[in-house]
Amino acid sequence: MADRETKQPEGTENLPLRMVGWVLGLPRLVRILIAAFFALATTFALREVVDEIYIEYFFSESTRILPSFVSAGFGLLMYVIGWQLIVGTIGEDRQAKMATVGYFVIGLFALLLVGFWFLRLVLLQNQSA
Repeated sequence: MADRETKQPEGTENLPLRMVGWVLGLPRLVRILIAAFFALATTFALREVVDEIYIEYFFSESTRILPSFVSAGFGLLMYVIGWQLIVGTIGEDRQAKMATVGYFVIGLFALLLVGFWFLRLVLLQNQSA
């Protein structure tokens, strides 16, 4: 039984990997800012969900700060993962991997959620004025 391998023609890489490869080629400061924006977007996107779950099921006067810690923890986790995947240490050559593509999908989704939340907020503000 012959092994059938379908090889892609030279120069036609997976599009998401090429896009991530382009981002990994950006200057280090820009990649740090991308990781920071994704972390902030993740924190903002999860804030409302975490608050709703907390208020509905776990609310207590003595643990009012807990939802903030949970949201901030997820944001910090997103930043650390971004640092590992797209920033790295000085002089380290980052490689485009599917994990990096997944990180960008999650980060862009978080940015999209925050954008919709902000748009909803602006529209509600304009209606009440």
